Amino acid sequence: MSHRWAFGFRTAALLTLLPGLGAHGQAAAPSKPQPSYAGLLVTCAEFREGTWGIYTLDDKGQLQLVVRGGMWPHYAPDRRSFMFVRAGNLWLHRMDTGANLASPFEKHMCACRGDLSWRPDGRAVCFIWTDAWEIALIHPLRVLDMRVEAFGSDRAAFDFSRSVSTDGDDHGFPAVSRSGTLAFCALRRHSDVGISRSHVLVQQPPGGRQRYLRITDWPDTMVETKPCWSPDGKNLAFEALDLTTSVRQVWNYDVESRKLQRVLERIPGAESEPLLTDTWLYGWQPNGTGLLLGYGQAGRIVPAVSGLVVSRGDGSTLVVPHQGGNSNIWDAAWSPDGQRVAYILGDYAEPAGANAVLNHSIHILHLDDPERWDEANHTPYDVTHDPGHRSALTPVSLEW
Repeated sequence: MSHRWAFGFRTAALLTLLPGLGAHGQAAAPSKPQPSYAGLLVTCAEFREGTWGIYTLDDKGQLQLVVRGGMWPHYAPDRRSFMFVRAGNLWLHRMDTGANLASPFEKHMCACRGDLSWRPDGRAVCFIWTDAWEIALIHPLRVLDMRVEAFGSDRAAFDFSRSVSTDGDDHGFPAVSRSGTLAFCALRRHSDVGISRSHVLVQQPPGGRQRYLRITDWPDTMVETKPCWSPDGKNLAFEALDLTTSVRQVWNYDVESRKLQRVLERIPGAESEPLLTDTWLYGWQPNGTGLLLGYGQAGRIVPAVSGLVVSRGDGSTLVVPHQGGNSNIWDAAWSPDGQRVAYILGDYAEPAGANAVLNHSIHILHLDDPERWDEANHTPYDVTHDPGHRSALTPVSLEW
């Protein structure tokens, strides 16, 4: 069956503490060092139970429940709260009180964290609005802002002056830059093939009537998705899937020059393995110029991920060590300081049901010390040999 990987990892290193004196001349008690995965949020599926939840990791790297039934968390800019999806609605979780506040508007249709984006001041969230009736009629969607104070109240607080609607297309993947510039995809959905056409649009510079510029002149066979702003708002990365070849690539758009450039022209290992043709996007390095990319094999609706690579702004790359094989990277995320990468490594759950092989684990890599690994959580390798873990938590998505 699947192969178990042995990683050389160490426990989280203690922070260097400076000696200090208390008010009465006694040495101040040293603060407890934070584990390397502090603040990491994990969406998990509970095996066989069919339930979901959002978890964090304790000092020992074990999963601790934060929101039962929640999924796809998305931190606010100040990291004091996060948005998440539960029961088909958007919710706000406040970190200080633990309160979960529901949106009064139950027609978000958000399926993942890519369907919403925080405004840079943290006072509103930008999301896609629709309902099932409109989808059936293939009516255009709208991108709306909803103020944070609407959560937990009985009335929505929308800023309709920022609503967006383009005739004849749906909308998806809203992304707001640090300066407040909106990017999104104008797309067309078909129930039998999913997204059949999608192009990235970017808001024109502020002032005058709001207009949106399509950033490519590619044919509809190039499906553009997942726009993602750089920390300084000067670049926009996105994925493009060529429907004629099934190859997925990551591109970077320079807002000022309006130039497009493919990211990672040469995929690691492609010289010896020609099937390694795909790259896809996990996000920009916080306060940096690096892009975290996955790379792997085409030929699947969701390509198999063979590894991770950091593509830096100066053109250099850093390949994240990964031993490949039958394991697959399910998701990856940057730490807030941009110095660590977390990812979920796991085997495909085949066959399904009681005989499923889980073998999922969360790994933390320190970019300043590539030999250092932390493994925060590990699910059972084979649940058929471990009946006590038939309800094991399976990590599927990360937010940091």
